[in-house]
Amino acid sequence: FDLHKLLQTVTRNTAVEELILADWNVGGYMQLLFGDNPSGATAWFDNFTVAGNPKRPSEHGLRDAVCVEDFERDAPFNQLSGHRMVFSNPSTFNCTARVTKAEEAGGSAAGRMLLLDYDVRELGAYGGWWTSLEGLDLNGCDGISLEMISGDTPRCLVGLKASSGEEVKLPIAPYIVERRTDSVYSVKIPLAAFGELPDLTAMDNLSISFEEKIGSGTGTLGVDNICFLPVSPGRVPRLPVDSFDARLLSVNALGGQRWTFSNGAGAISAEIEEGVDGASDDCALRVSYGGTIGLDLGEQGFSYAGWVTSLRGIDASAFDAIRFRVRGHAGGENFNVYLDDGNRRWPAIVAEFGTVGRTWETLTLPLTEYSEHLVELTRVEELQFVFEWEETSGTIWIDDIELVRMSHDSFSSASDRGGMK
Repeated sequence: FDLHKLLQTVTRNTAVEELILADWNVGGYMQLLFGDNPSGATAWFDNFTVAGNPKRPSEHGLRDAVCVEDFERDAPFNQLSGHRMVFSNPSTFNCTARVTKAEEAGGSAAGRMLLLDYDVRELGAYGGWWTSLEGLDLNGCDGISLEMISGDTPRCLVGLKASSGEEVKLPIAPYIVERRTDSVYSVKIPLAAFGELPDLTAMDNLSISFEEKIGSGTGTLGVDNICFLPVSPGRVPRLPVDSFDARLLSVNALGGQRWTFSNGAGAISAEIEEGVDGASDDCALRVSYGGTIGLDLGEQGFSYAGWVTSLRGIDASAFDAIRFRVRGHAGGENFNVYLDDGNRRWPAIVAEFGTVGRTWETLTLPLTEYSEHLVELTRVEELQFVFEWEETSGTIWIDDIELVRMSHDSFSSASDRGGMK
């Protein structure tokens, strides 16, 4: 069997302590059931070895970046010899593609680039462009890099589709790392953000899409230099989770939904608020909580309330901490931040890591606070801000939630960038 594929797609861990052969059936994620072998069954093993595959990228990464598209060649296929094509609603032309000189499109470099003309203003409209990855194995890569030209921050999605059919699409705005001019953007997306893809060993295509439901509207987008970046210890020290950009509607940076919950006499409301002083993009999440949180209702249990953002099963094991910005209405507000892996959840008590004041504060919660209590960091499903355990009410604002590697700072945080317009 393919041990490398097992580690990458099941345990997502390449540090192996022992190999166990057992009669178990896997009933679901982290669920083992008794196997089917009859009582007294015996098996013998001999010449057990672990062999390498010289064609597979090493755990230290690829030697060079994998360039998929630079649009310099006059050919109907990309640099992987894969085809490219536009798509849209049936019997429509919501997106068309053409290749032109970069300088004519407003680019700062010589050469050619792709221009996508789109119009998805009709209800339910969508359109986009895809390029084939020809079964490319992305193990050994840790991110996507590309350049875009747009008059405003692009409202589009970048997608990866596996050969097995699964596809994940992410909003582009949270991954803009540099705005070179008024219209030229540099984008880097960590592959860790595509957490719902079960397997990166055989990829079908990469896509750029526009949708009416995310407010893409109509316009022209320039695209150039689409590459997969090799693994580098300091290349992706942060993974955006949520910056509450009102232009992304109901999804976070991972494409996940947000929602609230409550129990008993607890009450809560959460809304993205625009025009918030000191917030990135002038937008932040306002959370108001109250009712009678902390009241014991006997059989109904204690009253509590919380807000959730979906992490879509991402692998957080390469990161050190959760970092976010917070501001309180009165100051001194307290709450717990949970990580949930789908089977186990555990809280970090915010007051133990900092104080919520009436001005913006940056709080950092180490992931060891969760892993030491058996939360599985290789597949985390939800991040929860919960108000509980004591009578409390109030309002806080939250912004720029991200996972970070504390030993690296080559990518500035969203708050350091001052936001994008």
